[in-house]
Amino acid sequence: MNSKIRVLLLGLVTLVFFEHCTTKTSASKPETTEIIPAKKAVKGAKLDILTQHLKGNGELTKGDLVFLGVFDSTYANAPTQTTYLDTTVQLNDSIFYSILTLSDEGGNCSHSFILTINEKTKRAVASKLLKSDCDIDYSWASYDLFNYRIISKNTIELSKTTVFQKKKRISHDDEENIDHKQTKKSYFIIKQSGQITSRK
Repeated sequence: MNSKIRVLLLGLVTLVFFEHCTTKTSASKPETTEIIPAKKAVKGAKLDILTQHLKGNGELTKGDLVFLGVFDSTYANAPTQTTYLDTTVQLNDSIFYSILTLSDEGGNCSHSFILTINEKTKRAVASKLLKSDCDIDYSWASYDLFNYRIISKNTIELSKTTVFQKKKRISHDDEENIDHKQTKKSYFIIKQSGQITSRK
């Protein structure tokens, strides 16, 4: 009987000692608070400003395109200084997209892009070239015309019309020199995540 009591007492003492150590260890751990790095905070503030520009039909600079980090460097580092906003659509609570146009250095071509922004994570998600419009040389046998329209909240339809000219172009009216036209349509889908896909 004594040996059983001893074992029981020893077990209780061990349990109390273990409980005391565990409580002390957990109590000695300092509370941690999440510190947002200064660089991340600055980037978030900058994106907030760009978001206001995009939603307010403002303009973005070349530096803004570089900052966003989703534009091909060919376009982001182009000599042009200003990007013009065409349309902005709120896709869901977090994501909106804008259609932006930027001209090349000589002003011969303009390039339109789809840009998606996640307002909650404060980052640009993706960009995709929508269309390029360049000056038309009416001496060519054919040339392309592009037009787009938003057909639903997350779908943009792009029409590419190829204009074939007559072999003998004697009229001063360009329309009268047209032989025929062919139109092809393609579609850009903006996903709920902000990713952009295209299909024909």
